[in-house]
Amino acid sequence: MHIGIAGDFRGRQVGQNLVNALVGHAQGLGIAELAASVHDANKAAATFFETQGFVVRERYPMILIRDGKEEHYHSLLYVKTLSTH
Repeated sequence: MHIGIAGDFRGRQVGQNLVNALVGHAQGLGIAELAASVHDANKAAATFFETQGFVVRERYPMILIRDGKEEHYHSLLYVKTLSTH
């Protein structure tokens, strides 16, 4: 699943509502954890997931080829442990 909120809708709790709905659904299914991958340069997404209770579990080095050039970055694996009660 990819969550991307259009600029005009940011700051209106759309992302928070989506994550809350996903958490509730996952808990109902007995899922113990949710994970999200975030490009390390995407500070807004990192802050968003941190405020939703996700924490960085792993950092994976990545290489993106764009216009014939290598771009090196890290993919941050954010994880949220769910209460299934």
